[in-house]
Amino acid sequence: MLKPKLFSIAKACTGKFGKNEIKPKILDDFEKELKIFHEKLNSSPENETEEHYKNIFRDFLLDALYKGRNYINTKSFSGQFGTDIVIHEKDDVKAG
Repeated sequence: MLKPKLFSIAKACTGKFGKNEIKPKILDDFEKELKIFHEKLNSSPENETEEHYKNIFRDFLLDALYKGRNYINTKSFSGQFGTDIVIHEKDDVKAG
C-alpha cells in the first residue's frame, strides 16, 4: 500500500501560502478530516481496488475542503485512460 509522507503544518504551509492567516476552526476541522482519511486508508484491506481508494479520497476532499461549494465526481475504471476524479467549479453535476 502507498505510504503517504506526512509533514508538519508549518512545513507544508511555507512560501506564499504561509503568509495567509488560517482560522483555527478551519484548521481544526481539516485536521479532524485528515485523521479520518488516514484511519480509513489504514483500515482498508490491502487487496482493495483503486476505485475504493478513490472514493475515500473523494470523501476526504468533500468533507475537508469542498462540501457545499464544489461537486466531486469519480469515474469508474473502464480499462481506458481518462479522468479518474473531477472537481467541478460549482456544487452541481451540470456545472462541470
